[in-house]
Amino acid sequence: MIRISFLLPPLLMLTFLAQEKKENLALQNHTPWKGSIVGTPEPPPPYRVSKAFPGVKFKNAVFMAQEPGTDRYLVAELKGKIYELQKNNTKKEELLLDTKRDIYAFSFHPKYSTNGQVFVFSPKPGKSRVSRFVAKGKPKKGDAKSEKVIIEWTSGGHNGGEAIIGPDGYLYIATGDSTSTSDLKATGQGVDDLLAVMMRLDVDNPPPGKAYGIPKDNPFVNFPGARPEIWAFGFRNPWRMSFDEKTGDLWVGDVGWEIWEMIRLGKKGGNYGWSVQEGSHPF
Repeated sequence: MIRISFLLPPLLMLTFLAQEKKENLALQNHTPWKGSIVGTPEPPPPYRVSKAFPGVKFKNAVFMAQEPGTDRYLVAELKGKIYELQKNNTKKEELLLDTKRDIYAFSFHPKYSTNGQVFVFSPKPGKSRVSRFVAKGKPKKGDAKSEKVIIEWTSGGHNGGEAIIGPDGYLYIATGDSTSTSDLKATGQGVDDLLAVMMRLDVDNPPPGKAYGIPKDNPFVNFPGARPEIWAFGFRNPWRMSFDEKTGDLWVGDVGWEIWEMIRLGKKGGNYGWSVQEGSHPF
């Protein structure tokens, strides 16, 4: 207990000391629970951790995925480099791509085996962006000069984290509220910018001169003042997401404020509450 006696009146201090004494007596007389707790001090599950690549080291690795159709694993470091690891090569990594920008995550086009397209989610400096790179050859190697910027938006403390093509063929992009605390820009409940939202873009059939098209069934296409790219809104910092392979459902991991973390089921036109709500709790 930290006592700040010079700020507290004597009666209040005596109350605190009496409460502390009562709590200490309660601890001394406490009877340990038996049989009702799972985990500590019970033994851990029968799993063992082993090093898959014992000779390989990374600096600030943030993302890992298996390359489609191969036994190679790709690992992204925060500062912009993506390395490849052969399944049976435990001592050496090869540089696949250096984007020259920070990376949060990458994903593959459904036709990656033939078109080599890799989508990279990159936060900062100045603006967050999603770019498309092309990897060629056997095995494939990425080329930084092949970058095609798909879209950019304001960067900040909460930038979101991923861009993935869904089972409908459209690119879904998760963005944060672009602040480091509690939605200081008051953008969470708005659909007039690209912050704190899930975007849905057509990157395979863009209009002439554009990097992407707008799917006609996006929920805010005909909403006055809204950005038509938006699929859902009210996120705080949707850092990770994935599509269920069987159902096609979109699951989103959204970083909370101080108490609550959220796992969201992303749906068309959904409002996920931030910053009026933190999960199901008033903020």
